[in-house]
Order: sequence, then C-alpha cells, then structure tokens
Amino acid sequence: MNIFNSLGSNYDFLSAVRILFSVGGKGSQRNLSNYLEKRYGGQVILTYKGRDALTLALQALPQKGAVAMNGFTCRRKRS
Repeated sequence: MNIFNSLGSNYDFLSAVRILFSVGGKGSQRNLSNYLEKRYGGQVILTYKGRDALTLALQALPQKGAVAMNGFTCRRKRS
C-alpha cells in the first residue's frame, strides 16, 4: 500500500525522501524560474509555502477578480 494515497500522489517512500532531502542553490532556483518563464510565458516568483503563493496570487487580482481553489485546500480552524 502506498503511504501517500491520502495526499493523492503516486510517490513511494524512497521518492518522497529523495525529494525532501534534495538540495539546490541559487543556480537551481534560477534554472527553474527560467524554465517556467519560457514554458508558460510569464513572470515567475518561487515561494516556500503554498499560503505565500496564494497571498501573492490574490494580491495580483483586479478588484473584481475571481479565485478558484481545489477541494483539498487546508483550512485553519478558528478557536
């Protein structure tokens, strides 16, 4: 059984460990940014957290813009 089924991914344990402990520097970030800019034709901003990416995306919307989010979005509980 795949331990990552709850996350909807197809990674096995060794793949996940390899990804989690991979190390890249500024050169790797630059290469990824350049690749994404060429592939999708826009400006790229790499973020560490998904929440930061969502915040940037929301700030970039026009005032009457719309946002679509997937069904597996984490919500913060309010106490």
